[in-house]
Amino acid sequence: TAQRAIHEELQLSPLKSDGTARTIINLMAPVMTANSNRNSSSASRTSGGGEGSSLLVQTPYTKLNRYDLQATGLLAVVISYKESLSIQPDDEVAELQWAPISKLQTIHACNIEITNLAKVVGTQLIQNGFY
Repeated sequence: TAQRAIHEELQLSPLKSDGTARTIINLMAPVMTANSNRNSSSASRTSGGGEGSSLLVQTPYTKLNRYDLQATGLLAVVISYKESLSIQPDDEVAELQWAPISKLQTIHACNIEITNLAKVVGTQLIQNGFY
């Protein structure tokens, strides 16, 4: 799934330039899951899960007149600055904005669900030593 996401969502090869697989880091703690609460300004956390823990994110697609509930794993892959310039999101992405890890706790995204997801991602990146 992570290899597919690298290719389909980021439009990058799942292999590095030397032909080896990219390192994919699972950011979810083994005993934690979190979900975005539509009426809350921060993501809530509950115990449970395991190695395959994920977030449940309800995301509105207003142009498509629908809400999706997606189980989303939090994975990180390190890419070069040059590779970041070639990322081309698909048509479900309204905007791509780069933000420093330190700003993910206070970012205001397109909706509360993505804002809450950014906060959880920022927390996990910091807790996993990426900041």
